[in-house]
Amino acid sequence: MLRRQITKMLFNATTSVTVHALTGGGYNIKGYGPITASQISSCTYALANAGVAQVSTVTVAIPTTCECPYVWELTTLCQPSQEDGTNYEINNTFSVRRLYQYEDPAGGTPTVEATANAIGAMINNDPNACVTAAYHAINVGVPVGDIEFTAKTIGKPFQLYTPSGTVAYTGGSNHVGVTATMSDNWMAKQFPIQVGAFGSQPTIAIPGVTYALYRLVLTTSIQDISAANHYNDYQAEVEFYVNTASSSYAAWVTAFHALSATCFVAP
Repeated sequence: MLRRQITKMLFNATTSVTVHALTGGGYNIKGYGPITASQISSCTYALANAGVAQVSTVTVAIPTTCECPYVWELTTLCQPSQEDGTNYEINNTFSVRRLYQYEDPAGGTPTVEATANAIGAMINNDPNACVTAAYHAINVGVPVGDIEFTAKTIGKPFQLYTPSGTVAYTGGSNHVGVTATMSDNWMAKQFPIQVGAFGSQPTIAIPGVTYALYRLVLTTSIQDISAANHYNDYQAEVEFYVNTASSSYAAWVTAFHALSATCFVAP
C-alpha cells in the first residue's frame, strides 16, 4: 500500500464554506477536498491544554545526635523538559543535578525552621534552579520546616533527595506535573514562516489560542496509469488544527462527529 506524506492544515478562522456537506455523503474541507466516512482508517482528537507544573514538598529533619557543625543537604535533579516545543538548550536537553547545603553560622545544631528558610532562599536566588521554593518565612501557609517546590517550567519534572528529611510528591498541595499540549512554541514549529514568505501573509498559529487537533488516516483507491483495470490503495494522513473560538467551529464539530462519532466529540 502506498503512503503519502502527512498534510497539516491550520484554520485560524472558519466560515460556512470551510466545511460543508456533499450531496453523495461526506464533507468537503476547504483547501483539502472531500472526505467520506468510508475512507477513515483511523482518527484521533485532541484539545490543547496549558499543562500543570509539578509541586513537591520536603520536610526538613535534623538528627537528634550529630557532629557539629552539622550540614543539612538537599539535591535537586531536574529532568529534560517534556513540554512540546521547548527550546533545545543544554538545561532542557540533559538532566541537571544541583546540591544545596546549610549549616548553623554559629557552628551549633541548626533548627528545622532556620534550615528550611535558608535552603528556600538559596534556591530562589539561584538563577539556574529549575524550581521555586515556598517556605514559612515568606509563605506563612507553609508549615515551619517545610519547603514547597514548584517547577519553573510546565512539563519539566524534578526529583528531590535529602539524607535527613522526607519528600512528598503527592497528597495535600503536591501533585505530578501535566505536560502541555499544542503550546504556543509547539504550534509555531508546526506552522513556521517559510523561506520565500516575504511580502505575503503566511498562515501561522495565533499565540494564546486554544486549538483542537483532528487527525485522520484515510485510505483511497486510485487507478494505475499503466494498467487500466488495476487500482492501487494508498493511505493519506492529514492533521487539521482548528481555532475553537472561530465563528463556525460548531459546524466543524458537527461535520467531523458525523464522519466518525467514535473519534470526534459530539456537538
